[in-house]
Amino acid sequence: MTLSQTMTPEEFILGQHHLDLQNADLERIRLSGMDLYCANMRGAYLAKADLSNTYLRSACLDHANMHSALLDGADLDGALISRATLWDASLRKASLVRADLSYTDLSLADLEGADLRGATLDGANLFHANLRGALLDWSSHELLAEILRQAAGDNVNRRMAAGLFLVSTDWCYEDLWRLRAALPLELRKWIVATFYAYEGGEQHWQGLIR
Repeated sequence: MTLSQTMTPEEFILGQHHLDLQNADLERIRLSGMDLYCANMRGAYLAKADLSNTYLRSACLDHANMHSALLDGADLDGALISRATLWDASLRKASLVRADLSYTDLSLADLEGADLRGATLDGANLFHANLRGALLDWSSHELLAEILRQAAGDNVNRRMAAGLFLVSTDWCYEDLWRLRAALPLELRKWIVATFYAYEGGEQHWQGLIR
């Protein structure tokens, strides 16, 4: 099936069974609610596209440009989204369980209520991302560091603590307990209070002040 002059991109996509949109220019396309399971959209240009509530589980979106795209409620579980651009994208309540977001630009992205459990975020840029109410992967240094950085404000010691989380990628979760000896109690209490705002925070971090 080929795209005809009288066929919209949306109609073309609906007619595909094995969707291959690698490097396609799909700016502002409206694919809300569609089933795009395992679709190949590697390198696609999806700026300002409407992918809200779209089923994109196990889709390939690496190197795709989705800046300012709408992905609220999308199912991206297990999707490959590495080295992609999601700058200023909206992913409210999107499911990104076990998605690969390594080295992806998520700066200014709205991830409120998103499920990031098990997601790979190595090298991801989360600068000023909205993470309120998100379900976190507590092993992600990038996630933890950005949460602390946003909460630190201009407090130098708190920003230094956030930086410690970010640069200590050679420390696994258990290794972070070294902070009990390295940081003063007041700073550790602030770290724990910051993480308590997220589901699972108390379970994972209460030992830091004991």
